[in-house]
Amino acid sequence: MKIREKPKKKEINILVISYIVLIVVFLSYFLTSYLRYKALSKEYEILKNAYEQEKRQYKELEQTIEKLKRMIEEENKEVIDTTNGTSTQGN
Repeated sequence: MKIREKPKKKEINILVISYIVLIVVFLSYFLTSYLRYKALSKEYEILKNAYEQEKRQYKELEQTIEKLKRMIEEENKEVIDTTNGTSTQGN
């Protein structure tokens, strides 16, 4: 009579489980890092565009201020010329 051995249950090796857990942890870390990177790059682009727009507006304002200064200087020159012209004609 032969003695039958009980079939052994397959045991999952603890090393395999630890590798699987490590892979899942690293994948989740890289995925969250990538998602954070995408969010930050989108926010950076928005801020960069806003900065460029503000820069253009300030440049336009500076040009307008320069034009107004030139106009004021021209008006002052005309006023000085007219006052000098009338004062010399009066003498």
